[in-house]
Amino acid sequence: MDLVNSNNGEVVITLKEITDLIKVQHSKAMKKVEKLAEEPSFGGLAKMDTPTYNPDGSINKMIETYVLNKKQAIAVGAKLNNKLLMKVIDRLEELEKAKSQPRELTRTELALMVIEAEKERERLQLENKELERTKAYISDKKTATAMATASAKSRENEKLKQQLDESLKYSTIRKQEARLGLKFPWRPLKKASEELGLKIKKIYDPLFERDLNSYHADAWLKAYGVDITKEY
Repeated sequence: MDLVNSNNGEVVITLKEITDLIKVQHSKAMKKVEKLAEEPSFGGLAKMDTPTYNPDGSINKMIETYVLNKKQAIAVGAKLNNKLLMKVIDRLEELEKAKSQPRELTRTELALMVIEAEKERERLQLENKELERTKAYISDKKTATAMATASAKSRENEKLKQQLDESLKYSTIRKQEARLGLKFPWRPLKKASEELGLKIKKIYDPLFERDLNSYHADAWLKAYGVDITKEY
């Protein structure tokens, strides 16, 4: 999907996706949008690069397109093809619904969780040492409870570290499409994985409520030149 996240969190859509939906030539639509933008009430315009695809699903070339908010998208859809305007509105509602659903944790969020879990584990360790020094004043039951909590935090921390390490190696298509605002057909990723002898893993996605294919970083690099280990 040609979905990008705006600074204030509203759902936006590219002109390229609108023209694909209502079967209008993109280059002509660009000029009409520029004409509409001459009206101050239309609001400012932002551009981004988006890919075009060959029949086999591989990327042909990158082209410039406009990024539109909901109000602009509806105005543009009505201008380009009023009969198919509902397709644009349905797509915007679909994007708004998807944006409200639970998402995968980013590597940054996982890293912060690891750091916080590590701090909590160290705090509990110091607390346990203090408890040992003052065990004459506390019950054996409280000491055992504190030690059990520290052990649970340690196991949680290790699990978070494993998740962070896994997120640096593998990624689903949905995660990269949301991150980069581009479309990535699955066939080139599968082919690259087979050629490199890499395993395709399954990761549960809460949005779709099912497991999705997750591809290795090397497959992403070979198929699309995308480095999933970098934050954008």
